[in-house]
Parts: sequence; structure tokens; C-alpha cells
Amino acid sequence: MKPTQVITPKCYLTDDLPAVSFNYLGQLGQLGGEAGQPRHQDWTLIDDGCGSVMANENDSHLLLDINGLIQAGRLQFSISSRLPQTQTQIFITAFGQALNSVISASRQQAQSGD
Repeated sequence: MKPTQVITPKCYLTDDLPAVSFNYLGQLGQLGGEAGQPRHQDWTLIDDGCGSVMANENDSHLLLDINGLIQAGRLQFSISSRLPQTQTQIFITAFGQALNSVISASRQQAQSGD
């Protein structure tokens, strides 16, 4: 490859892949000090608006873009969708119900010691 050659993808997705992204960012801002006290951090995350983070010309090819994280002890998800509003709402409801089922099953299993 020549140093001036630029590699550009012909397309991001093929017909074999769904246009869905799921990204779990982990536990952010968790407690880590003694006796459950917050540990010292030089920076923190905030949930303030920051305006547009990408150019309007940079359209996402994804139908669903799902990002999850645990912040301040709370599981949070952000879902961006290019589906029709009714389908988006159906997905959000089903996703929430599935998460609640997993949480309930996990709690029951932890309590029974299995």
C-alpha cells in the first residue's frame, strides 16, 4: 500500500448483517473507596446536553443504536432508532420487559444459591 493511498469501505453492512449496534460501556463512576465511599477521581461524567456531536452529513446506517452503562449504581440505556415510531416503542417496551425478566431470574438464582 502506498503511503498516500486511502482505504475506504464500499459499504458498512451486507445483507447478512442486521443494522443494529449494541454497546455496553460498563460501570462508570462506581464506588471504589473504603466502606462504600466514592473514590477520588480527577474527572466525572455528567448527563448535561452537549449539542450536536456529529455532523448532519454523517448519517448513521443503523436502524437501532443501543448504548448501555451503569452510572451511579443505575443501569441506563440510550436507544437511537430509525424505525417508525410505533415499532420503536414496541422494541423499547419489549427490551425493558426482557431486561426485567433477566434481573428477576438473576435475583431468584442468587437467593436460591444455584
